[in-house]
Amino acid sequence: MGRLVITDTYSHMFGEAVLDSLHSSLKKEVEDIVTSTPIPQASKQSKEKTKAGRTVWSGKDFNRPLEASFRGQGWERRKIYFPEQTRYYIDVDFAKDGVAVEIQFGKYAFVQHDFSKFRYLFEEGDEKRRINVGIEVVPSAALQKRMYTGPANFDSVVASLLAHARNDPAVPVWLLAIDVK
Repeated sequence: MGRLVITDTYSHMFGEAVLDSLHSSLKKEVEDIVTSTPIPQASKQSKEKTKAGRTVWSGKDFNRPLEASFRGQGWERRKIYFPEQTRYYIDVDFAKDGVAVEIQFGKYAFVQHDFSKFRYLFEEGDEKRRINVGIEVVPSAALQKRMYTGPANFDSVVASLLAHARNDPAVPVWLLAIDVK
């Protein structure tokens, strides 16, 4: 079993400062969950041209144990239904008080989708469901090279954030890069 390490962070629109100021215990809890959750060894045999025959990690290798750890600490899926169309909703992986967390091992477009979900929860009218900050956890560039082809990595997400206007996404976000040790 391996363990995750946080190799880098990026604070968008003062995301880390918001955590430090309003939710310092939840920030520590997220760091502890991420770095203490045992991760199984890579198990997926790649069939991709560039990695044929190599054993790589898939998102499920990370999502399942992290989900169990977050749920064990009281983090819940938070959904917002659109009132006029009650079967349509957005949801985040984990939320507690004013913090939402998304673990993203999918393609880059899913990171942007996560940022949109943070914005909806940030602007939510119901104070009990509203968030002050989002936390996005993505693979480091080094980990991405040992995964199946396709997931976004920390460097590409930061580059995209820097290329956009400061208000895209218009919500404080703390971005974490992870790797396996």
